[in-house]
Amino acid sequence: GIAHGGDAAAAAVDQTVGGGLYESDGYGAVEVVAIEVDDRPGGLVQILDVVEKGGVNVEYMYAFTLKKENKGVLVFRFDNPDKAVAELKAKNVNVVGGVELFERLES
Repeated sequence: GIAHGGDAAAAAVDQTVGGGLYESDGYGAVEVVAIEVDDRPGGLVQILDVVEKGGVNVEYMYAFTLKKENKGVLVFRFDNPDKAVAELKAKNVNVVGGVELFERLES
């Protein structure tokens, strides 16, 4: 499963701008991409396969769970966020917008 720590992870993702997610990297805001997966073994591997085949690099990532929904959320910093989102959506991966994510964390 995915490590539990939704409160800490939600605190790290500190802004939504135009539906996107941004977090501070110590120098300014950087765009991150939140992806919803079933909270089960293998969820991360499926996502990594998609971005690898699309030629997108992962700079870093972290994960947390939405316990009420039995879902995991993987938050990625990609070298090319727009390309990553396009590749993921083409494979029907649920990319979660910033506003939706915060609403679900608060419920």
